[in-house]
Amino acid sequence: MASGPCGEQFKAAFSCFHYSTEDVKGSDCVDQFRAMQECMQKYPDLYPQEEEEKPADRLEETAVSEAATTKEEEGSS
Repeated sequence: MASGPCGEQFKAAFSCFHYSTEDVKGSDCVDQFRAMQECMQKYPDLYPQEEEEKPADRLEETAVSEAATTKEEEGSS
């Protein structure tokens, strides 16, 4: 994965997630994961998509929803 055509995007997303210090780990990496996903969609032969939702989608959606929940909780305090 790191050596393919989307290697740079993968490394950026992985590194961001690894070094994330947010309460919801990786919630600050949505843009990097989105860039990786968009790159992978350009190469369907190398990165086939399953019929079900992709793990990157779930990670991105989880990070966004948890970040929103955290902000709502902070705002209601």
